Amino acid sequence: MRRPVRLALAALLVASPLVAQAPGQATSRDALALSYLQLDYLLRDRQIPLAERAAFNRAFDAGTLAFFAGQFDRTRAVVDSLATVLEPSVAARATALAESAARMESLPAERLLLPVEGGDPVPYHLTLPERTGPVPLIVALHGAGGDERMFMAGYGAGVITRLAREQGFAVVSPLTTAIAGRPERLEALIEAAAARIPIDRSRIYLVGHSMGAGAAWGLARQRPDLLAAVACIAGPCGAGAGGPPLLVVAAEVDPLGAPARLEATATAAREAGQRVEYRLAEGWGHTLVVGEVLPTVIAWLLAHRLDASTR
Repeated sequence: MRRPVRLALAALLVASPLVAQAPGQATSRDALALSYLQLDYLLRDRQIPLAERAAFNRAFDAGTLAFFAGQFDRTRAVVDSLATVLEPSVAARATALAESAARMESLPAERLLLPVEGGDPVPYHLTLPERTGPVPLIVALHGAGGDERMFMAGYGAGVITRLAREQGFAVVSPLTTAIAGRPERLEALIEAAAARIPIDRSRIYLVGHSMGAGAAWGLARQRPDLLAAVACIAGPCGAGAGGPPLLVVAAEVDPLGAPARLEATATAAREAGQRVEYRLAEGWGHTLVVGEVLPTVIAWLLAHRLDASTR
């Protein structure tokens, strides 16, 4: 049970200047990732009230936009200041930072490589449940700016790994840019997971965030015979004919994946005969929405099975 917190709204709205960086001291992506994970681990145990959620997410997404502009120092300043607003206790933030650092240090040993003929191997992570098979499999595709570690450590402090172990499904999380538009690599990843644990072939799913959402839908349209369902979070999905059942989740204050545009695409797809469900996450922004909605998104995916006649 997450505990509710009260936030200083004035601080949220001017979050970006709160942490200064000396000129010329560039922030590495790993240092920025650690700041993000610290915030993510703090959010795991704290509930933002609805009345203050939008301001918090808008401030975070301002940092995201700075990241895409190459302003890593500014992005880290935003994230660190939001962590301070969320948890004023230095000791509590230090605990979250230590947990985040330990998780980041464990990830290189868990990284796997999928051989690709004539190309660079595809890096990916694999989480397996404790139960034996056959088990459902979820292939998770991260958004732009992230990598194959994003679902395993970020997005709700790696909530998908906890859900996998609790609910008995496997998760494959590859580098999105190495698999997007390459259905043969999707199939190879499924087979790589199947070599480790028996997979229920009627319960294979795709979930993607932002850029990963678009990649997931593209792969789903290319290989609907493999997939029972696909879920897209804060990213473009639903355009074009064909594809398995689709869940589109939009974030209300998302400056990148505009909810009105995602809803219009989902509505048009439904009217054209697609099996599409649209949901709006109230008060959430582009990135933090993922950890919040993943439990319900995964429950939706796992409720679907691929009809044997389509395989």
